[in-house]
Amino acid sequence: REGIDYIYDHLNEPLTMKQLADIEKLNPSYFSKLFSKETGDNVKSYILKAKLTTARHMLADTDYNLADIAISLGFSSQSAFTAAFRKEYNCTPGKFRNSSGFGIISHEE
Repeated sequence: REGIDYIYDHLNEPLTMKQLADIEKLNPSYFSKLFSKETGDNVKSYILKAKLTTARHMLADTDYNLADIAISLGFSSQSAFTAAFRKEYNCTPGKFRNSSGFGIISHEE
C-alpha cells in the first residue's frame, strides 16, 4: 500500500492522518478504519513502531550516535527517543546496542 510505503519513506517527518488518507485517495476516517483493520494498529502506533524498528536496525548496523538516530527518525529529542524505545522494548537504545541488540528484546518483527 502506498500509505505504508509513504510512512517508511518519511519517518523523519511529522505525518498526519490527512496526508496518508490523501495519498490513498480516501476519507481520513475511512482510511483510519481500513488501516487499523489491515495492520492491526492505529496509524500513530504503526508509525511509532516503524520508527523504533528502524532505530533497532540503525543501532545494530551503524555507528550513528543516539542523538543522530533520534533526529533522523523525527523524534523531538534523544530523551524522547530513549523513552519510546524503553517503553517498547524494556531496555534503552544504548543497552540494546551494547548487548548485541536483538537477543535482549522480547519480541521481534
